[in-house]
Amino acid sequence: MYDTDVYELKMAGAVDHLEDELKKVRTGRAHPGMLDSIKVEMYGTEMPLNQVANVTAPEAQLLQITPFDPTSLQKIAAAIRSIRQDGLKEAKRMKDEKKMSEDDLKVIEKEFEHLMSEYQGKIEHFLKVKEEDILKI
Repeated sequence: MYDTDVYELKMAGAVDHLEDELKKVRTGRAHPGMLDSIKVEMYGTEMPLNQVANVTAPEAQLLQITPFDPTSLQKIAAAIRSIRQDGLKEAKRMKDEKKMSEDDLKVIEKEFEHLMSEYQGKIEHFLKVKEEDILKI
């Protein structure tokens, strides 16, 4: 049977990462360091975003990413990808290889929807708490 635990751990890691990143936010101002943890696959290796693009904050609520190599724009966009999508692709691949049935795939899709709802709720909670914290200042 297909195990969604691996992807649930990744989602939990993403929420933990978000919580850590939110701790860095003290005002409503964006700063380039907010994207330091983003990795981009370039030239056959994972590289930090700030090594393949210039990240600036021209306005308080705006981050601007300008790739050093314009052809890398798609790879930068792909670096900000979804864990859910990865899990569903893997499940569909297993179905195509006849390692699971169509019914199993539907159960997995429902499980991913449940996980997404759960983790979106956690994210919304963290954002609400952070917003309240910022508004107190």
